[in-house]
Amino acid sequence: MAEEMVRFGIFGAGSIAIHRHVPEIASHPCAEVVAIYDPIKERADWLAERCGATVVKTEKALLAIDEIDAIVVATPNKHHARLTIAALK
Repeated sequence: MAEEMVRFGIFGAGSIAIHRHVPEIASHPCAEVVAIYDPIKERADWLAERCGATVVKTEKALLAIDEIDAIVVATPNKHHARLTIAALK
């Protein structure tokens, strides 16, 4: 039985996403990062180039991508609750 691919969207393209989340996702054969949002577009561009993801312009645009199965909130703590609640809706 083949495993299904889990597709991730990532909020935040800073240090924790670069050094922890994206490498962990990339190391799994049934996982991939498909989209990244960061308010600093250059950071999102840099990370997306390295993992083959698409950069989106807004938080809502990330949440609107139907193919995303899971969200990683790799932002400063003060944004965790708001983004997690938005992702759950």
